[in-house]
Amino acid sequence: MNLTDSNSLKFIVYGKDMSKKTGICDIYLLQNKVYQQLTNLSYINFYEDKFEVDCIFNQKGKYKVKIFGNRVRGEKNNSDILEYIVNVSNNVKNKLSFPKTFIGKEDINIIEPIYNNLKSGEKVKFKIKSNLEEIIIIDGKWNYLKKNEEGYFELETIIQTQKGK
Repeated sequence: MNLTDSNSLKFIVYGKDMSKKTGICDIYLLQNKVYQQLTNLSYINFYEDKFEVDCIFNQKGKYKVKIFGNRVRGEKNNSDILEYIVNVSNNVKNKLSFPKTFIGKEDINIIEPIYNNLKSGEKVKFKIKSNLEEIIIIDGKWNYLKKNEEGYFELETIIQTQKGK
């Protein structure tokens, strides 16, 4: 697969009861004739009938993408789902990265913004899918988020940062 005008790619894996399973995505870059594993270049969201793997490629080159899955949460056995070779021929101007996430007992899928390159003063819409009933955001004040009709938590805000933070 060749990427010429983008540095991101989405893979969708369909199956039964996918929200009860886990998936892993490993990304490797070919350097000096050897594939070197890179980190923090994939983000996985789980849904009932599928999981979506977003991948980013921050430099020109030949990548190998390997996705593993069909693993029940808590078990350690993986099975290969797919392996792709991705050629990135464009020079990346804006390097992307994913938001830092923490594994807890609740499922939380970040739908928007998928990339964490947010700037102070920028208006941003957050969209989150979760099995929680409410989400509380604390940043000097409490923001209680309730699910909308589609089952998403949403918050539109202007990013405000203080110097040095």
